[in-house]
Amino acid sequence: MAEGLARQQPPPLTLEEIAALSRRERLIYDDQRSVWHANLRFIRTRQVQELFRRIRLIVASNRQDGYKVRTSPVINGVGGLGKTTAAQQFGLEHFRDSVLKYGPRTSHGHLRVPSAYLCLTGTATLRDVNERLCQFYELATSGNANQLSSRALDAVKKCQTNLIIVDDIHFLDMHRRDDRVVINHLKSLANTYPVTFMYVGVDLDGRGLFDEGDDITGRAGSQQARRWSRLELGKFELSTGDERQDWRSLLLALEQQLVLANASRGMLADELREYVYTRTTGHFASLSSLIAQGCQAAIDSGIERLTEELLNTVTIDDGAEKSRALLQQQFAEGLISAELPRQKKPLRGPAKRD
Repeated sequence: MAEGLARQQPPPLTLEEIAALSRRERLIYDDQRSVWHANLRFIRTRQVQELFRRIRLIVASNRQDGYKVRTSPVINGVGGLGKTTAAQQFGLEHFRDSVLKYGPRTSHGHLRVPSAYLCLTGTATLRDVNERLCQFYELATSGNANQLSSRALDAVKKCQTNLIIVDDIHFLDMHRRDDRVVINHLKSLANTYPVTFMYVGVDLDGRGLFDEGDDITGRAGSQQARRWSRLELGKFELSTGDERQDWRSLLLALEQQLVLANASRGMLADELREYVYTRTTGHFASLSSLIAQGCQAAIDSGIERLTEELLNTVTIDDGAEKSRALLQQQFAEGLISAELPRQKKPLRGPAKRD
């Protein structure tokens, strides 16, 4: 991800130019657009910028020597908000900035890998975590948990990794003994090596991960709660003028990436601003699905444009679909609005006389 070439946006063609393509050329062009719309570039919203600022402060300050306690940023929230995408993007930028600063090789000639990423499963064990770390560094995965751990940590030291992102941490439940072993292992690594562990998950309070399954006044709970810094990434809201402007800015940024012959400025941000919010409830995952499927429908139908009628033919996640009717009613009753606040006209002074 960090060293690969950036995906290239397909060239925008007019309807006439698309019609002039041969059958094979049209199939290739449409396929390129489908892949592009399914993998649109990361958009740094105001929420994301603030999230990155907070993570960067933690990572930059975790430079303690020896066996000192390090703070772990923890991105918590409901599903579908783009937490994983944001965490991966931060790791990507941290990787590139570190290589730019220190070079692609360490002083001992090893490949520099500033950030690492692993995703847990529903049956994560101590061996599984160590195996996934070994897989990230392209190491052998044979042996027991201790051998895998030693192998992975040797790579962490040699590659001077100082950020490890652990995604789907909610698969660990602190009420289960085996899962507590995994968490204690990760804490031990964070204390032993100059590495910041960043965790990403859903409903971590319900899993007992912030208090280790105990009441916050308990000894173990206090330790965990003071090592983990809770960071939230919420859905888009329309309660204030700034929030409505953020929503429109996001849609404008998305518009610029769409490769449709009939697309125009304001297609999403102005004409469909309220409709798109109703369909997605402000959740980024739902929005990405709606846009990707909508663009595919626009290409297949030849409309080459996103419209309300076209998007009504698209079905996205069940959570968004179930909330659609309620949001439509709230918009109709004026309880919420996507309208931007009117700009105040500057006060004019008295007219000057000749």
